[in-house]
Amino acid sequence: MAGNKAITNKTEFCTGLMIFVICLGVDMIYNLLVREPGRLHIFDSCHYIQAGLYLTVAIQHACGAPALPPANLGQMLLLDGFGMPYCAALAALLSANKMTPLALIFVQSSIIALTAVTTYTCALRMKLGLAWSATTGLLWSLYPAAIVSAGTFLSEPLSGLLVCLLALAAILCQQEQRPRDWCAFGFITGAIMVTKPALLINLALVLLILAISFRQQILQLLQPSRPALKALTARTLALGLGTVLALLPWLIVTAAFAGHAEIMPSRLPSTNMALGCDYEIGFWETMPVPPLTLHNYARNPIRVFYELATEHTLEMPAILTKKFARLYLGLFNDFHDSVFGLSFYWQRLLHGLLIVFSFAGIVSTFVSKNGSKEEKFGIALVSANLLTHCAYMPFESLPRYAFSAMPLLFIAATCMLKKVAIARNRNSIIFVIAALALAFTCAQVQFDDVDTKCYALSPGETAKRETTAIKSSDKPAWVALITDANLNKGNCKVKFNGHEIDLRATNLRDYPSGFPYQHTINDIEDLLSRIGGVNVDKLEHYSLIALPIELLRADQANTIEVTATAPLTIFGQKREDNQDFLLIPALRYFSVTKMFASESGLDGRPPDHRILKAAKSTSAVKEKTLSPDEDLRLFLLVSPQANPTVDAQAGHASSTLRLW
Repeated sequence: MAGNKAITNKTEFCTGLMIFVICLGVDMIYNLLVREPGRLHIFDSCHYIQAGLYLTVAIQHACGAPALPPANLGQMLLLDGFGMPYCAALAALLSANKMTPLALIFVQSSIIALTAVTTYTCALRMKLGLAWSATTGLLWSLYPAAIVSAGTFLSEPLSGLLVCLLALAAILCQQEQRPRDWCAFGFITGAIMVTKPALLINLALVLLILAISFRQQILQLLQPSRPALKALTARTLALGLGTVLALLPWLIVTAAFAGHAEIMPSRLPSTNMALGCDYEIGFWETMPVPPLTLHNYARNPIRVFYELATEHTLEMPAILTKKFARLYLGLFNDFHDSVFGLSFYWQRLLHGLLIVFSFAGIVSTFVSKNGSKEEKFGIALVSANLLTHCAYMPFESLPRYAFSAMPLLFIAATCMLKKVAIARNRNSIIFVIAALALAFTCAQVQFDDVDTKCYALSPGETAKRETTAIKSSDKPAWVALITDANLNKGNCKVKFNGHEIDLRATNLRDYPSGFPYQHTINDIEDLLSRIGGVNVDKLEHYSLIALPIELLRADQANTIEVTATAPLTIFGQKREDNQDFLLIPALRYFSVTKMFASESGLDGRPPDHRILKAAKSTSAVKEKTLSPDEDLRLFLLVSPQANPTVDAQAGHASSTLRLW
C-alpha cells in the first residue's frame, strides 16, 4: 500500500512538473517572439518596474553598497504594494539590474506556470482524478489571455496565483487540518493584504466557507473540551504566525522608507471610483479628465457610488449589466494579438466557452446528489472567487480586472467537461450545442454605447444629411465638416449647400486643441500604434474639413452631400430614444482602455453623453431614406470665432463651438 502511494505521489509530482515546464515554455516562446517589448511598460507596469529597481538599490545598500535608494521609495511602495515591486526586484537581480525584457517575461511566465500547477493541485485535492486535474492545468497553460499576460508586467497574473494558492491552502486546511496548512493560509492572507487589498473580500468568503465546513467542530466549542480548545489554539496561532511572517518585511520596508509602518497599500480608491462612476463619458478613463470625474477625485468613494445609484436608480440595472459584461465577457488581450495563429475573435469565443462551462460546472456540482464533498467544497471556493471580482464593477470594470478570477474557473469548467464526457448521452450533446451557442453570443457582446452603423457607398452613390436651422445669438464666423469617414479627393466629392468644395481633410489630432494634453495623447497613440504594429492613421478618429463660411445658411437648414467616386464607407448611428442629447463618439476625449475594449482595438473615442441633440437630419444612402432613428455622422461644427481651437468641450452646450 505504501509503495502504491509513493508511486502515485511521484506520478502526480512529475505531472505537475510537466505542466509547469510546458506552461513556462509556451509563454516564453510566444512572448519572446513579440518584437516590441513596450507593452511591458504600459499602465502601472512602469511604476512597478521603477519601484523594483529602487528596491534592489535599497537591498544592496543594506548589504553594504554605497548607493542610496531615492527618498520617494516609501511613497511608491505605499501606492504599488509589495508584490509587483518585489517581482520587479527579482527580475532586476536576475538581469544584473538591467531589467531586461527577458527577465521580466521570465518572472511573469513563471507566475503563470505556478498558477497552472496550483490549479492542477487544487483539482487533484478535489478528487477529480489525475487525468482531469492535468487537463485543468494544461487548459490554463494554453489559455490565450494567460499566454499574452506573461508579456505584460501587470499585477493580475500575481493576483491570480494568490487566489489559487488561497484556495489550495483552504482545501488543505479543510482536509488535513494541520497547523502548517493554517500557517500557509495565514502567509497567503498576508501576501494578499500587501499586494491586492481588494481581494480581501475573497478572503472573507473563503473563511466563511471554511467555517461552514467546520460547523460541527465549532458547535463543539459551545461545550469546551481540552482537545477542542487545543486544536483551536494551534490553528489560530499558526494562522497568525503565517500572516505576521508575510507582513513583517512589508512593515519593515514601509517603516524604513515611508517613516511609518502600514499594513496595506492604498490603490487610489477615490480616483478609481470617480472615473468608474462617470456616466457622462461611458465609465471610461479618459484624457483629458472629464469634469464629473475631476469633481469626484478627492471625495469619499462610497459617497460617489451612492450618489450615482440614487440619482440614476432606474438606470442602475442597465449600468451594472453593462459593467458585468465588460468585466467577465471581455478578454484580457489589450492589443488583440493573434496567439499562435488564433485570431482575437476566436479567442473571445473560447473565453465565452470557459464562462459557459464554468458556470454550468458550478451549478451542476451544487445541485448534484452524487458530487463528493471535496468537489463541492472546491467549487464553493471557485464561486467565492468569482463573486469577489464583482467588487470591481463600481470601478472602470475592465476585462483585465477579472483575469485573476479565470484560473479557478478552469476547475469548474473541467468538472463540467468531466460530467459531459462520462454521461455521453443525448442530454450531453444538447448541452454542448447550447454551450457553443451561448459562447458565440458572448463573443458578440460589444462594449460601446454608440450603436454605430456602416453604410457602403459604390461609385456614383450619395450620402446626404440635412441639419436643422442654425440658431445662435452669436454670428457664425467659422464652419467645418466633422466626420469619421475617410473622405479624400480620391474617393469622393463633397457638396455643401449645393456647392462643391475643395476637399482638404485634417486629422483632428493635428488640429489645435488649446491644451497641452493633446501632445500627451499623440505620444500615447504613437506608442500604442508602435506596440500593436498598426499605423497611427489607422486608429479611428474624426477629420475636420474647413468649409467656406459664406456658404453657411444662418437660421436655415444646411445640406451636406458626399458622392462616392470609389468604394466608400460612411458611418452613422442610432439615436437615443427619449433623450435630449445625441450620443456620439467623443471628438477630443481619448481613452486607452476604451480602445483596447473596442471590437477593432483601434477606437479610443469614448461615448460622449453631453452633446445636445441640437439638430435632426433626414439622411439618404443609395437613394434610400434611413429609418427615423438613424443619423449619419456628418456634422457641422460652427463657431463665432474666425480661428477657433477645438477643445474637449467642443459641441457641448457650454461651448461656443456647437455641433449641428
